[in-house]
Amino acid sequence: MIPGMGRSPILPAAVTMPPLNRRAMLALVAAVPIFGAVAGDGAAATMDQSILRAVVDTMLPGDGDAPSGSNLGVDAQLRHLADGIPNYATLLALGSGWLDAQAHRQAGRSFTALSSAGRDGLLRAALAEPDQTMPRVYVTRLRSDAMTLYYAHPAAWRGLALDAPIQPAGYPDHHRAPPRHG
Repeated sequence: MIPGMGRSPILPAAVTMPPLNRRAMLALVAAVPIFGAVAGDGAAATMDQSILRAVVDTMLPGDGDAPSGSNLGVDAQLRHLADGIPNYATLLALGSGWLDAQAHRQAGRSFTALSSAGRDGLLRAALAEPDQTMPRVYVTRLRSDAMTLYYAHPAAWRGLALDAPIQPAGYPDHHRAPPRHG
């Protein structure tokens, strides 16, 4: 109370917060380590690297023409990025942990033990989470980074009718049908 002014016109008599539901509370708890962590905090050491490898290979599976993401070392490159980007190691650890927890909850086994379709379903579920939630940020960021790292390798271009980076030349033969392979 401000002396001589009675009740403060700025502050209400009592501040009440709406009750938190379970989802909001879990999102709040999950967000705290992301914003409070620093690079090199050791979170990468607690991350199950086999889950990161499985995520990368689910997003970038190998086929007859091109190798899988892990065969090109994309998972190792992502772990290397975690050493230099603040909070990235924590994001990788929390996101991998979330996927594994969901796999155990839904299928009774780890993310790495799921079929390709099961892993894909969990990644889709993470993308269906609300904006700015940890699962969605994890999968969105990991997908972007993994794709960038993967297609930086010429070996990933096999089967794409590319023999060089698109830029700076662009597509000078865009008016012709692509050559047939195989």
